[in-house]
Amino acid sequence: MPCLPPPGRRSLLLVLAVLLLAGCYADLDWRKLASEAGRFQVLMPARSQSASRSIGSGATMTLWTTSARDALFGVNYTDYPDAGVGHLPQARDALLGIVSGSLVDERPLDAPLRGAPSPARDSRRIPIDGRAPGAASGAANPVGVWAHVHAIDRRLYQLTIVAPPDASSEGGREMFFSAFELR
Repeated sequence: MPCLPPPGRRSLLLVLAVLLLAGCYADLDWRKLASEAGRFQVLMPARSQSASRSIGSGATMTLWTTSARDALFGVNYTDYPDAGVGHLPQARDALLGIVSGSLVDERPLDAPLRGAPSPARDSRRIPIDGRAPGAASGAANPVGVWAHVHAIDRRLYQLTIVAPPDASSEGGREMFFSAFELR
């Protein structure tokens, strides 16, 4: 069993990590996003907007997005009528299609997801090289997509960053992904 600090100490460690990283990313306004219905919390680098929509087959997706620097950050969860793990390939393929991308190196995430039950769980790291249409020129601009997808029971959680390859720092990505916690 992993040795975790007590809940009060975890909160203090999270606050300290935010303060330390705020010095490295002074232009980002990291703030906690907590969803009672989604049963998760995460740090977002700016104020986020949310939306929900049906995606067919009885599934509903709830999404929060924000832009910071040249990057788009998103976190969503989708409730399916069947096991979420069966929808991991569809989530990956949807990301590939959005950016006309190619998969770099999909792998299971080895680190335990904080707050997750141990059974019925699959987590994947999905990096993608892609292209996005340019706003002004209409030309395709290179983008990187970094995603973590977690299947737990009938729910699929997805954390995604889309940015030009040189715009998203590894520290900012790690801050976002490692702050995700189920409640």
